[in-house]
Amino acid sequence: MTGTLAVRDGHARLFGPGDAFDVKLGPTSASETVQWDWARRAPATPTLEEVSAFDRLATYAAGEDVVVRVTGPFRDGPDRQVLYVRAFQVVR
Repeated sequence: MTGTLAVRDGHARLFGPGDAFDVKLGPTSASETVQWDWARRAPATPTLEEVSAFDRLATYAAGEDVVVRVTGPFRDGPDRQVLYVRAFQVVR
């Protein structure tokens, strides 16, 4: 998902163009992974890079708004939407 990264109400959020969407960002964890480890027949354990992605992204959120592409599991609940950051790329 690509959008503008900003901090609102103390939370890192991703905003679409013209506020088309507003998604809270969160750290990935073993319970939020969608990758599968076929050898273990269980969800794959996130790598250190995946686990640290949210913290690294937060350093960008502390500065000016920046456009980023975020990859990770997306959860859509009745009261909120959360994108768990597994990887990201600064677009501009």
